[in-house]
Amino acid sequence: MIDESDERPDIEEYSVTYLRGRVAEQQQELDELKHSIDDLVGLVRDLTATHEKVARSVAVLKPNGEPHGLDAPIISAQGAAAFLGVSTSTIDRMTRDGRMPEPVRVSERRPCWTVRQLMEVRAKGLFKK
Repeated sequence: MIDESDERPDIEEYSVTYLRGRVAEQQQELDELKHSIDDLVGLVRDLTATHEKVARSVAVLKPNGEPHGLDAPIISAQGAAAFLGVSTSTIDRMTRDGRMPEPVRVSERRPCWTVRQLMEVRAKGLFKK
């Protein structure tokens, strides 16, 4: 006759070991999810900062500084750079070598472009060399 009490501790030990292993696996999965969430939060912060930078650079002024209206907003060099995904130095270089259309000048030192101009540049890929 088999004594069942001898088998019971082995089953309990196996169950405890199995459950500890599962808890460790779930903890690892939880840690990976936390890292993914941290990465996503960082991306959202970056996107928010970029959005705010572009929003600040949008102006609705005529070249003489008067309000232009919402039908033709103009964007500064910083906004154009963010929109095209290049640096402001690249915007300056593209303007000098003719890859950017002639800017609208809000002032002597402040070139701006219309949204339409920038969309055409982006559509044509003129910012690539």
